[in-house]
Amino acid sequence: MVRTAAVAHSTWARRVIENKAIRSSKSDKEHPRASIAVQPAPRVASISAFLNRYLPTRDQILRTQSVWLALIAYVAFAKILSDTVVAITFRSPSQQDLFTWSNIATLGALGLVGIWSARVTGFPAAWDKRITTTRRLVLPAAMGLGIGVVEIGIDIVTAATQAIARVTAQPSFNIDFPGSLLAFSAGAIDVETTYRLFTLPFLVWLISSVVLRGRWQVPTLVVIGALSAAFEPVTQGVFLFLSGAGIITPLMLGGYLITALPENILAVVLFRKFGLLAPISLRLGEYLVWHIIYGTFCIPRYSHPELSAQDRSTRDMNHRLRAPALGTLVAIGSTTGLDAVGQSNVNALPLFPLLVLFSYLQRLSRAELGLTLGRWRDHGLAVFYPALVLGLAGLIAWMSGALTLTATDWAKLWFSLAIATLLNFLLALVTEEGFFRGWLWASFRHAGLAERRVLLWTSVAFAAWHIPTALLPTEFNPPIAQVPVYVLNAAVIGLIWGLMRQRSGSIVVTSVSHGVWNGLTYVLFGTGNIPGFLGIQNTGAFGPEVGVVGLALNLAFAAILWLEYSRGRVNRAVELTRPCDHVAEATETKAAVTPFPQAPDRLRMR
Repeated sequence: MVRTAAVAHSTWARRVIENKAIRSSKSDKEHPRASIAVQPAPRVASISAFLNRYLPTRDQILRTQSVWLALIAYVAFAKILSDTVVAITFRSPSQQDLFTWSNIATLGALGLVGIWSARVTGFPAAWDKRITTTRRLVLPAAMGLGIGVVEIGIDIVTAATQAIARVTAQPSFNIDFPGSLLAFSAGAIDVETTYRLFTLPFLVWLISSVVLRGRWQVPTLVVIGALSAAFEPVTQGVFLFLSGAGIITPLMLGGYLITALPENILAVVLFRKFGLLAPISLRLGEYLVWHIIYGTFCIPRYSHPELSAQDRSTRDMNHRLRAPALGTLVAIGSTTGLDAVGQSNVNALPLFPLLVLFSYLQRLSRAELGLTLGRWRDHGLAVFYPALVLGLAGLIAWMSGALTLTATDWAKLWFSLAIATLLNFLLALVTEEGFFRGWLWASFRHAGLAERRVLLWTSVAFAAWHIPTALLPTEFNPPIAQVPVYVLNAAVIGLIWGLMRQRSGSIVVTSVSHGVWNGLTYVLFGTGNIPGFLGIQNTGAFGPEVGVVGLALNLAFAAILWLEYSRGRVNRAVELTRPCDHVAEATETKAAVTPFPQAPDRLRMR
């Protein structure tokens, strides 16, 4: 009985719903304007689909456009350094054109067009979270190193580089070291932008999406990729072969094509599978072995017309800069290798044997290395800097409600701070401070660089040494948005410790500051994804090394310290230029009453 009533009720309800649907349909037919009001929805959906297809999201901008702007910023920075610190011996007008502001601006614009084309044609983002760092950076770089070794073997057999030097009437077609570090690293970005980032996705989009209306994208990609891979080696190789007047043999041309063509094809494949940074890493690995190491230290230079005095001075300066540049390169390479195999906890240890080896080879004294205790007021500043900056960062975090102190074990906190500070002081003294503010500083001074250039270069090298730890899958492993802040912060902190080194002449002072900084930072604020005793989770905002608050505070302290030290140098210079009448009178009186002549200066200095 109950079931029959339920079925009847269900039948009645279904009929009511059907009658309402019929009446609604009749109403729509009688009043068509009521149905017109909901028609724009498909148009809104189409506009939204168009915007989603052709305009990047915030995450895409962060993972591609920001990476590209960082690469262009590096090229511009290399241009500034080449104009102010390291003169580059360009071998051709095309090499020189790379370091012009118009070319850098054009390169930036072409890259942005290529990034947009790559996104709409399905290429991965420059820092795609689905692709591991090993596939994006380490594997392509290793392939590039292997290609460079193969090129060296072929050149030993064919002697092609010697023939090219004769054809071009240059001592070598490679740029002299250390200017080659700037030229070929920026050149790798230029080559991959021109032949891969812009040409490949833009032409694929233009042909397959616009002309062919979305058809044959894969065949178009294969054809354009093959043409872009063959264009550079064919045009350069054939030009040298025809202009060589018999000096460039077919064997030399074949040896060049047999390595250049596969490398460019591999760059196309890597770009399609792993994004923009993969072919750049491939090119950097090949340039490091072929152009920088082999081209600088293994290929003999040919005699050339008499150089001017300025050219000789530039050549001599570049020769003296080989040791600091090579040492920095080896230090970064050793750290990168340890980070790549998961040994980031000991990535600073190779700096100690490098410090000892290069100091011995250059015969640097303890005073030149900064192995002095320093004055007490310098040590006071060394402790005051991290205490002030980290204290202000913690205060700002507390005022913003970002601190969590409920579970803090205060007894354990003080013990951890003491142990961490002491260990970091000892470790910094024999690794980071001993290498960068010790040997590298002394090596630059030994090469004849002024103090301000030494300060700049050591800060840049210190920041560059920290880049692999931020990019490779280590325990630190900050989000990609924090990597530029971290690298810039490392340069600013290196500048602060460099100013302390310049003022005190001691790396013990900078090691004290370094130890206090690391001890307070890692215990209170944490490292990587592990929070410290303060319980701050938003390290992107309040972190001393990866946060914008820490960067702002470090910039402010560096500016104050720079102005104070600059004013001190000016005051000392003014005092030295004042007439010292009382000193002169005292000297004359002493000379008048002294029966024996004074000893020579070189004896008195003893």
